Amino acid sequence: MRKDAIAIAAAPRIVLDLRGNGGGSSDWSYQIAAILWGQAAVNALPSGSEGVDWRASAGNIATLEGYRTAWQNSADVSQAVKDWAARTAKGMTSARALGQALWREIDADEAKPAATGAAPALKARVFVLTDWGCGSACLDAVDLWTALGGVHVGQETSADSLYMDVRQVALPSGFARAVIPMKVYRGRKRGSNVPARPVHAYTGDMRNTDQLERWITAL
Repeated sequence: MRKDAIAIAAAPRIVLDLRGNGGGSSDWSYQIAAILWGQAAVNALPSGSEGVDWRASAGNIATLEGYRTAWQNSADVSQAVKDWAARTAKGMTSARALGQALWREIDADEAKPAATGAAPALKARVFVLTDWGCGSACLDAVDLWTALGGVHVGQETSADSLYMDVRQVALPSGFARAVIPMKVYRGRKRGSNVPARPVHAYTGDMRNTDQLERWITAL
């Protein structure tokens, strides 16, 4: 997308296809947003919540430290997210040392990537296409891209609670694993277990890309 940014911006329509996306890393949706709309536009968006409380447990800290180590030399991970992992692990470690159960993460301007240049003028109408399985980081992508002007189309998404960023722990029996949320949103604009509903709902076969393309062309 960076290589073809000028051609993409000049296209009549852009479809950000989230079919089959059940979550993962929100970093990629932010990288895509910065390419299409510019980092300055992304930075100017209001926060999606009042803050995030992380439980400052040894297991959670170890998980964030693991992220930081794994991402350190990855070209696919933005520097902003590498910095975020280090900052979050450090914050939880400090809170734990003080005997505090939670560490509050707040969207700070100094933590946002610098806007180093303007994005190409976006002539395209941007459509955000979802199916019923969209959840977690996929919902983060929908929230972000529609806030920047994308038009949500397709099916109503899945939903998520305010308890996010899970890690898994094997139980002593070895027959099951516990899924443990590490953080909770405070005052998130999209409520708990609330799906994202499309502006234009599609009732056809979501697997038929040709039909979807014709339908979006007519919107």
